Amino acid sequence: MKIAVMGAGAIGGYFGGRLAKAGFDVSFIARGAHLDVIRKNGLKVLSPLGDFTIHPATVTDDPAEIGPVDVILFMVKNYDTLQAAEQIRPLVGPDTAIIPFQNGVEARAMLSNVLGARHVLGGVAFIPASIQEPGVIKHNAELAKLVFGEFDKQITPRAVAFLDALEKAGVTGEIPADISMVLWSKLMFLTSMSAINCITRQPVGLVQSDGKPLPCIWMRCARLPLLPLHTVLPWVRKQLPTTWPWRSPFHPTTRLPCFMTWKPADAWKLTISVVL
Repeated sequence: MKIAVMGAGAIGGYFGGRLAKAGFDVSFIARGAHLDVIRKNGLKVLSPLGDFTIHPATVTDDPAEIGPVDVILFMVKNYDTLQAAEQIRPLVGPDTAIIPFQNGVEARAMLSNVLGARHVLGGVAFIPASIQEPGVIKHNAELAKLVFGEFDKQITPRAVAFLDALEKAGVTGEIPADISMVLWSKLMFLTSMSAINCITRQPVGLVQSDGKPLPCIWMRCARLPLLPLHTVLPWVRKQLPTTWPWRSPFHPTTRLPCFMTWKPADAWKLTISVVL
């Protein structure tokens, strides 16, 4: 299986690195100092599941150098989606699967409009990770899971093949009954937790201990016409006590530092789209 990682940041670097370590043909698309260091020293991953380095790593800033692949792990930030979609055209062959592992629900339409709906699956990543420095990915807990699937709910050979690849790489993967439900569920959880965390400047432990703010935002989400609230809300309520066990109660969400420093973050756009 030939795989391209569009956006070899924290998430793309970790999962792409695991697949490369398992022997799969993985190409990374990166930029700036991160690209330069990976070219020189390889991609280093620090993880409680085991540190490793991919060296040499196949990395470039030009997807045309790679050519068509079987699977594209699309892991750029939401605000770069349209530009990145145009850039990956050389990677897309007749049977290429494009799996965006982004927060939010808008990638499906944007990628479909540019590259064709039949190529696009849905995906959700669950992992606490960051770029510690150029060329180095820091995985902060044992949680590392990819959930993905076809939007028509069919279990297709390409989805099963990628699930098998993840298993061989030692990565937890799942094809759910309905990937749209998982996408909406994470959107609700992310926007509610991040919004309250940023507004109150309080850590996640205090946010979770008060039973009122989060349900209020969930009800606000119910105004979104496409939201399958009857299936999403029970899932979010079930996940709330268990989603953050790897975080200290005094730890903020990753969006609060971005908010305080005016650093671009995907959750700004996601939260605004829900609240307004």
